[in-house]
Amino acid sequence: MHNNIDFIAYYFSKNEGVGVQRARYLYKFLQTNGYLPILHSSDTFGYMAKRSKFLWGIILLIKLIFSKNKKLYATCGPFWFLPIIWLIGKLRKTKLIYDFRDPWSFNIERGYGNINKRGNHIKILISRFIEKKIYNDCFSFWVCTPGMYELYRNLFKDDTKLKFVPNGYEFTRDEIINNNENVCGPLKNAIKIVCLGRMAVHGISHTKKLFSEINGYIKENKNKSISIQLIGTEKDEIEKIVSDMKLDKIVTFLPKQDHKKALGIAVTSDVGICLVRDENYELGTKAFDYIGLGIPILDIFDHTKNFYNYFKEYIIKIEDIEYLHKYSPPKELYRGYIFKSVLESFN
Repeated sequence: MHNNIDFIAYYFSKNEGVGVQRARYLYKFLQTNGYLPILHSSDTFGYMAKRSKFLWGIILLIKLIFSKNKKLYATCGPFWFLPIIWLIGKLRKTKLIYDFRDPWSFNIERGYGNINKRGNHIKILISRFIEKKIYNDCFSFWVCTPGMYELYRNLFKDDTKLKFVPNGYEFTRDEIINNNENVCGPLKNAIKIVCLGRMAVHGISHTKKLFSEINGYIKENKNKSISIQLIGTEKDEIEKIVSDMKLDKIVTFLPKQDHKKALGIAVTSDVGICLVRDENYELGTKAFDYIGLGIPILDIFDHTKNFYNYFKEYIIKIEDIEYLHKYSPPKELYRGYIFKSVLESFN
């Protein structure tokens, strides 16, 4: 019983996107290190509970009330079940570890990146009240970016329980190469640029700036061949930008892929594209994927923001792509290395 942990990850199925990778890896990591995580996900309590969040929350509350486990890990979002976790912690003196993958109240305040959709003031006050309560009563409060660390340190006026636990990558380059077919771009002997996942969701202005810089480079370096693969991006929203800049012949749209298969396509590339909504508060899952593959990231970033400062040694300017070189992925950004450093939180 000493190593039993209630492990709450509402989104856990591998079909629910890259956001579940962190929880899925930690779950297995705990198992291989002698712990017994008891999973509570959206699939755990049956079909009706999966369809009804209210029913799921009630069942979770009952399960936790009668649980004999003294440790509880909860990854968020979603955030609506946090009052349940906080209540259980108060009632049962449970050791609580919260893993915030997004800055909840600050996302509400900023309209989730939409400047025309600022959050309701009441919702902001309620979310911050809950965040402060759970911070006061938890054992550890994890955040996954330096920007989030700054936000919550200022909100809590304290950082003794705050831990910066970045996402990292969870594979080896050789594993990806050996287990996947290499998929080449539309042009042979070209500098191959790849984007894993969506682009427009992070802002059309960012997307236009990116293609404008690539287009400018091509016009100035007509002897250079470039091909671009967009894997799982929003074709309807991006295609017009590509067409307007007359990049149709070098851009290939590929459908959304299984994560490992997408990495198998990307590993043959020379440069990766990573767009984020807010460069101060986000690092971007795909940035870690590129780094794990040994691929530099194309520079379209504000050099005064946290994103660039965190990743700058892996970022390359478009005018320097002729000097491309592969590098060995840093062990410090491997998920196994990252989680080993916080394993003691579960003791």
